[in-house]
Amino acid sequence: MRRLIYFILSIFLVFVLASCQSNTKQVSVFYYDKDDTFLNLISDKLTSELSERYSLKNYYASKSQVTQNLQVEESIGNTDILLMNMVDRLSSGVIVDKCKQNDLPVIFFNREPLLNDMINYEYCYYVGPDPEKQGKLQVECAASIFGDPKNLNSKYDINHDNKIQLVILKGEQGHQDAEKRTQACLSALRNKGYDIELISIGVCNWSRMEAYNLFWTQYNTTLKNVELILSNNDEMAIGAATYIRSILSSDEEMVPIIGVDATPDGREAVNSKLLASTIVNDHEKQADAISELTDIFLSEDKSMNSFKYTIYNSKYVYIESEIYTRSES
Repeated sequence: MRRLIYFILSIFLVFVLASCQSNTKQVSVFYYDKDDTFLNLISDKLTSELSERYSLKNYYASKSQVTQNLQVEESIGNTDILLMNMVDRLSSGVIVDKCKQNDLPVIFFNREPLLNDMINYEYCYYVGPDPEKQGKLQVECAASIFGDPKNLNSKYDINHDNKIQLVILKGEQGHQDAEKRTQACLSALRNKGYDIELISIGVCNWSRMEAYNLFWTQYNTTLKNVELILSNNDEMAIGAATYIRSILSSDEEMVPIIGVDATPDGREAVNSKLLASTIVNDHEKQADAISELTDIFLSEDKSMNSFKYTIYNSKYVYIESEIYTRSES
């Protein structure tokens, strides 16, 4: 009799576990690449939060939109929501159409889709920073260094021509955040009255090594007179700074270099005076907003009324940024 009871209980537990497993919502997260430092911060936070409540599967496209399209096709029918970090933002419309056809919510992050690609689907949002604000904050940092546009700080106006010789390190050609940060930097500098000489806009694909190599190959020619470097992210900023620091004597002043993201390496570079400053790209709040939207879409007892972040143009959730500088205390 005891064996029979154990047998019945074991069968019951199998059914209970199977039922729980079948009721677990499936979340599919798509990343454009596996080696992006900032995205890995978001990934760690998202995985930590979402895996407690859902069955989670991460996909990495190795910078190939074709690969990412195939991964999305694979997940359709086996998931309850798509979280999309696009390889190519201009392909977002295709993803939205597929989700709409299959009644799947989709949350884009880090690479901003066009509004026209999202506006006609109710269950579709974007989460990320405001890149124009980040570019303007970089210029605030630069202004605190160079001072009066009519009488630049001679410590940093190396050739004393009252112009700022500027290099911009762009993350990626055509990337929405990279383009907006870059244009915002240029516009804000001119609006503040600074006379700038744009030496170069170097596209370094968010890579520390590519930025290092750019300065290694071009510093003695086109880049040698640089007085300010504005970088679309910390990785490229650190790459450029590492090369420049390596060729300066210990008593020579470092060229002001300002990054974006405030990654752990970026903060350490600021604290060690390798970078002048960086702009906080809040991965924790971005992951939190994505998680909240996921819960709203997948939980019957939640609605958008409970969402604590501001939504712009009905589709965009922009997370605020701030300046990170070295403490002088």
